[in-house]
Amino acid sequence: MEKERDIAGIIGLKLKIYFTNWINVAGIAIGTYLFTVITEVFKTGISALPQMLLMALFTIVLYGGIFFIGLLIGMLLLDLILMNHNPQNLRLKLIVEWALISASFTYWLLKYSEWIFLVAIIFFFISQFIREKRILNMLV
Repeated sequence: MEKERDIAGIIGLKLKIYFTNWINVAGIAIGTYLFTVITEVFKTGISALPQMLLMALFTIVLYGGIFFIGLLIGMLLLDLILMNHNPQNLRLKLIVEWALISASFTYWLLKYSEWIFLVAIIFFFISQFIREKRILNMLV
C-alpha cells in the first residue's frame, strides 16, 4: 500500500514538472514571434507592420505547430527519464534536456539555413533557467 502511494507521488511530481514546459513553449513562441516581426519589418518597411504582426502570428501557429508537438513529446520523454524529487543536479539535467532537444533544431538550422531555429534554440535555453526556478519551488 505504501509502495503504491510512493509510485503515485512520483508520477504526480513528474506530471507537475512536465506541466512547467509551458514556460518553454511561451519563451520560444515569444522569441520567434519577435524575430519574425522584426526581420519582416526590415525587409518590407515599417508601413507593413500591421500585416507583419498578423503574418508572424500565423507563422508561429501553423508552421510552428509541428515544431511544438515534437518539442512537447521530447520534453515529456526526457522529463520522465531525467526528473525526480531530488533537486541536486537539476541545472545539469535541464542543460542535458536542452542539448538533446536542440540537436534536431541545430540540424534544421544547418540544413535549411533558417535563422529562426537558432532563435528558438536560444530562447529554449533561456526558458530552461526560468523553468528551473519554478521546479525548485515545487521541490522545496
